[in-house]
Amino acid sequence: MTTKATTRDLGFAIRDFLDDREFYHFEENADGDPIESEETLEIADVDVSDPDNLKIRLANGQTFVVRIIAGE
Repeated sequence: MTTKATTRDLGFAIRDFLDDREFYHFEENADGDPIESEETLEIADVDVSDPDNLKIRLANGQTFVVRIIAGE
């Protein structure tokens, strides 16, 4: 039997990948295509108290909620 991952497993994995990392900010060129800027943003905290609905807080104070929903 093959072990199946859960949304909870994925939530913890995302936390492990993102916690204390930086990522590039993207802007759009004149054609609307994304271009990587020189500016980076720092992830200050990934709250997994509800691992299906991660709360990501950036060092600049912004917060995001990432909902994990299993596909078919």
